[in-house]
Amino acid sequence: MIFILISGIGLALGGGFANGFGHIGVLKVFEEEGIPIDVIGGTSMGAILGGLYACGFSPEEMESIAGDVDWDKLFEKSPPPITIFEKKTFTQGMAEYTLSFSGIKPILPWGVNNGFRIENLFTSVYLPFSLNPQLNFDSLFIPFFCNAVDLLSGKEFIFHNGELVSAIRSSMSVPAAFTPYRTKDCIFADGGVLDDCPAESVSSYRRPVIAVIILTQPLDTIKNPVDAITQSGILYNNRVKIDAVKQADLVVPIYYPALTSMEFKRFREFIERGEDAARRYMPLVDSLLKAWGVERVNKVAVEEKRREFRKHVRYPVLRNLYFENTGINPVVLARWVGFKSGDIITPSVLESTYNSLYKSGAFEGVRLKPLRYFRDSVDITLHFFNKPAGFLKWGILLDTWSPGLLTVSYGVRNSGSVYTGIVFGGSYGDINSLYTRFSFEEVFKRGFSLSAGIQWSERLIPGIGRYVVFMSDARASFASGDMFMEGFVEKQFNRRVLSMGLEVRNYRGNVPICENGRDVGVHLEMDILGRSVYSYHLAKGHVLVMHGMWKRFFMQFGGYFYVSQGNVPPEKREFLGDIDRYLLFPVRSVYFTRYTTINTKLSFLVLNTSALDYSLKIALSLSLSTCFTPSERLPVKVVPLIEVYPGYLRFGFTEKGLYFSLGKKFM
Repeated sequence: MIFILISGIGLALGGGFANGFGHIGVLKVFEEEGIPIDVIGGTSMGAILGGLYACGFSPEEMESIAGDVDWDKLFEKSPPPITIFEKKTFTQGMAEYTLSFSGIKPILPWGVNNGFRIENLFTSVYLPFSLNPQLNFDSLFIPFFCNAVDLLSGKEFIFHNGELVSAIRSSMSVPAAFTPYRTKDCIFADGGVLDDCPAESVSSYRRPVIAVIILTQPLDTIKNPVDAITQSGILYNNRVKIDAVKQADLVVPIYYPALTSMEFKRFREFIERGEDAARRYMPLVDSLLKAWGVERVNKVAVEEKRREFRKHVRYPVLRNLYFENTGINPVVLARWVGFKSGDIITPSVLESTYNSLYKSGAFEGVRLKPLRYFRDSVDITLHFFNKPAGFLKWGILLDTWSPGLLTVSYGVRNSGSVYTGIVFGGSYGDINSLYTRFSFEEVFKRGFSLSAGIQWSERLIPGIGRYVVFMSDARASFASGDMFMEGFVEKQFNRRVLSMGLEVRNYRGNVPICENGRDVGVHLEMDILGRSVYSYHLAKGHVLVMHGMWKRFFMQFGGYFYVSQGNVPPEKREFLGDIDRYLLFPVRSVYFTRYTTINTKLSFLVLNTSALDYSLKIALSLSLSTCFTPSERLPVKVVPLIEVYPGYLRFGFTEKGLYFSLGKKFM
């Protein structure tokens, strides 16, 4: 064991979501001032940051870790698999939503975020402490503990031994925000449920105790009843937090504006607030140290002890790897995992493994568990949390220029070595349809899929009326990274049409407004039945769409093309009124055999906030579009827009009046 062999203070760090980054600022000032710390106790965010400091990370290293984290990716749900059996061509540009089922019983989430990606981050950051029992609570650079609440017994639980990652994951499981951490006998929730800052527990280890708590800055003015209610809530919550740390010898509060606790990207600003608070209270800290006879320490000496401690901390070597709770062939998984027997397990290797496993979309979560320890190696188990087999998917699309569309589908899938599924669904509105589809998909590594389906649809075609299609199709796809390629053959029963096609595009799921990236896609199709009433060739797609974000300003530039030859069936034709990808022209029922559209969109993000899996973005945009046809070039259209995500809500002001759409993806 290697401790700082001095008589110092006990430090209690409270919870506070992103505002808790202020603890780093406090630790930074305490180190600069030579405040000796003998023990750290933390709750929620205080447990996360206190654990890092106890493991020998300096405040500067902790700030660097926060800067390296992709906060958007950390809180997003695992992406859905590119499931061909769910594919409905007419909903490709439509936002749809999913509810999981177990048979016919809906599965409600325990929290907004399941917490697996955060747990995976802890496992990587806390290496090798998370995989080595000789480097745990009682043998850290500074002794450490954290608290959580067992929801079954209703009692506070103090973690002072066992696995470090599971303890910290339990301590930050805010009810409704994160899924509780389950063990065989307990269901753990955030320690703040009963004790937001464990000052009393720290006092049993060491005195004097300094408690650092996160409070909300009261409003400066009260202008209306809403302000009065808000101020009352702020004052009450602050008082509760202050009363909870009466056992502390000194309380250092850090005040933050209301509604900033989810702004994780503002961590540097929050750290600075912690520094300012610590410096303001330093005279009181000095008085406390003198009263208790605690001597300051030299920062250089602390750094030297930290370096000496880190010399004995080594990444473990994998001895054996086991897989748990999955029907996937272990040989396939072993190829997919980024390490094998004899390899040194490092944070980068773990991160690569997690990314590969989540990319399949087959798992809700992955948990790494040490199984057996040896002198320099470890046996590890990867425990998989599979996605529920059943799902209900629905979507609503409303548009000023169309009757709207409602889609509903129910499917059952499994996640064995071969990902299979069957889905039934239909739509009503602009397209009335019924369909069923069955597929086999090898989603691992190469993402190869085969599917077949039957579909009846009735669609309103501009200038033609209702057009009914009863068809079957077979599709094969290949997915690699973000690129997606699909070949298909379609047979219409009510018309003598047999066609084949190929589609290549990148797959990004539901992309919010104002995001960096590129979109490409090409769709080729032709008639392969010479005696068909229709004989045609068709090509269309996005040439290249580029997105760029600079602070609050966003620019998008792209083009779309449509080229056809021969007698194209009405349901395959595209009219100018159908184009809402990059421009908003008035409805025109004129059919052109070829055209090209070019669009530039400039946006200013007036609101960009996020909370766990969810984000809210509002942008003021200006769309400039033009279209080239064989006979004319349409004039440039300038359309001011208001765009809101999520919900894909869009208002546009065109020459024909107000344009409105809901549920149509921002491509």
